[in-house]
Amino acid sequence: MDIVDVFNVLIVWAHLISSTAWVGGSIFWLIVLTPSIKKIPANHKTEILKSISNEFKSVVDTSMFILLFTGAIMTFNRITPGHIGSSYVLILGIKILLVSYLFYLLRSRRRNYPNNQSVPTEKGSDSKITIITKKSNLIVLIGLIIYLISNILRSIYDASIHLNL
Repeated sequence: MDIVDVFNVLIVWAHLISSTAWVGGSIFWLIVLTPSIKKIPANHKTEILKSISNEFKSVVDTSMFILLFTGAIMTFNRITPGHIGSSYVLILGIKILLVSYLFYLLRSRRRNYPNNQSVPTEKGSDSKITIITKKSNLIVLIGLIIYLISNILRSIYDASIHLNL
């Protein structure tokens, strides 16, 4: 294993850690934090939510930077040898579109919720469509789809390497 291989392993590792921190944190926010915040008295809710939001924002911003940097390197490393097919490029394009939409959702959510008060106050008032299309839920759902697409891309890449050996 030479220095280039070590560098590539570190790039993939950083990419995985960053995506796990972001998507995992979003799942935690959705499944654990949101229901817990509903139980806190209203006078403390805003202060707690602002504090948690500011901390998580720094995790997300760092993750976004690392994901963009490492993703660009990984894309370059996999496309330049020229042994992957058009299906890989097509699926990679879909992944990049979803990632771009995910970044857009995040930015628009931050603009729409300057105080980060996105916790619903009523239980059971949302329809299934409304629940799925909430930005926080879409962020988690799209993040999980991107994970799936990443695994598909990895399988296609591994298969293309074995075919060209």
